[in-house]
Formats: sequence, structure tokens, C-alpha cells
Amino acid sequence: MNETLEAALNYIQHGLSPFPLKPSTKYPNVRHWKPYRDTTASLRKCNEWWGNGSNNDIAIVTQGLLVLDPDGEEGMKSVHGLYIPETPTVITGDGLHHYFKDPGFDVKNCQHIIPSVDIRAYDGYAKAPPSKHESGELYRWKPGYSLDDIPLAYAPLWLIELIRISQKHEIYTNHSCPN
Repeated sequence: MNETLEAALNYIQHGLSPFPLKPSTKYPNVRHWKPYRDTTASLRKCNEWWGNGSNNDIAIVTQGLLVLDPDGEEGMKSVHGLYIPETPTVITGDGLHHYFKDPGFDVKNCQHIIPSVDIRAYDGYAKAPPSKHESGELYRWKPGYSLDDIPLAYAPLWLIELIRISQKHEIYTNHSCPN
């Protein structure tokens, strides 16, 4: 069994819903990925997507999750000094993905909620290990911070408040957090 297929099955064991991405991209390699918000793929489907020498990358549907995604040096500076609890964390090709529990209210995907920091949540997905980043680096779990090592934490209060403010702003001005 290849590493990506093993990862997909592990994600399913953790109650997450994986689906394939085109190699080294963030683009789905299925015609419709949104049904996987409400169901997980079968073992047969996982074998089809990631078995038999397939080079598909993998994404996790973020329905029921909140993913904080600081990108690059600017994104890392944006979250520097802010409290981020210990939670499963992915090292990407140019930043991190911090995985949090569902906050209990609908959170829209949001690009640049603060400089170079995105939010992936309802109606979204996050590229996951062991996918390949466009830089050639592999997505990988931060040592000691995989889904097998540590439970999902609740998002920090500063992040919840920032999301609430940005979503309220979007309702009234329609200028915040493009999807």
C-alpha cells in the first residue's frame, strides 16, 4: 500500500473526508468533491484514487474543521506572538496548517483574514500530507503534532473573534474574506 493511500485511510479513521487532487496542485482530481462534505469515500474509491501507482495528491474536506493557514514569511510574521494551542499541525511548502475543532458556528473560507493568513472551513478543503507542494517540498505533519499524536484543540479566542468580526463585516459591507 502506498503512503498516500495509507494517509487517506488514516484520515477516514479520524472522521475526516479525503479526496484526490491533481499532482502538485490544489485542484480536485474528481468531477465533484463537495459530496464528500457529508460522506467519506469507500475503500474501493480510495484504492481507485491512490492505489496502483497513482500519483494523485490528497486533500481533506474542512467541513467540521477550522484550519488556520499562515503562508510564507509574511503569514508567519502575522501570527508570531499570537497564542496557538497545541493542535495537529502540517508543515506545508511555505507555511503551516493548524487544524482545530469545529467552533460550533458556520465559518466561511477566508483569504487574508490577516496578511498572508487564510482560513479553511465550511465548504472548503486543505491539501494534506503526503502531498507535494508546488515548490517540490512534501506536506508533512510537524513531528509530534499529527492526528495520531495529539487531539484537535479549540481555536484560540483571538481567532474566533477575528472570524466573527470579518463575517459580520462581510454581511454589512460585502468587502471581507473572499471565498
